[in-house]
Amino acid sequence: MHEIILLLFSCSIINVECIKIGSFNIQVFGQNKVSKTDVLSILVKILSRYDLIVVQEIRDAKNTAFRHLVDELNRYTKGNYKFVISEKLGRTNSKEQYGVIYKPDLIRIGKMVTFDNKKNLFERPPMAVEVHTTSSAIPMFALVVVHLDPDSVFEEVNNLYIFVKHIIKVWHTQFIRMYGLQMFLFSEI
Repeated sequence: MHEIILLLFSCSIINVECIKIGSFNIQVFGQNKVSKTDVLSILVKILSRYDLIVVQEIRDAKNTAFRHLVDELNRYTKGNYKFVISEKLGRTNSKEQYGVIYKPDLIRIGKMVTFDNKKNLFERPPMAVEVHTTSSAIPMFALVVVHLDPDSVFEEVNNLYIFVKHIIKVWHTQFIRMYGLQMFLFSEI
């Protein structure tokens, strides 16, 4: 039986560099936030601290706000950040997307898959991204992103186990890093 290992990145004793990974729920991120230069500037400064960052709650009917954010990040850092973005997810009319921004000189994105939510187990189904690194002690790991419904946290966390088990089996990895469990950590027990 496979155990789920929540991978916490740390510098190894051997001479290996760490990659900085973060997660940011930019609540209702879309055209309104991208059009405010002061807000955009703050977001870019925060994002520039990371080699890989997950962005949650992208809501953009025009599908241009996230690309604009990454373009501004590249201008600010004189870098070459790239991104992947999920399809629009959710049961309500208010669909959301997950985005992953990364530095391609340190990270390569492999497969990307969203949980098959036919049984309606999640408000917004989780997404997994296969991440390959060039400078970390762990050359490949799965990044799992989920934006939990505050009204169904415990059920969704339990259902998340099904998805993670599937990723472990199909991608042949036990190195999993999850983002989006903040609602679980701060909910009433």
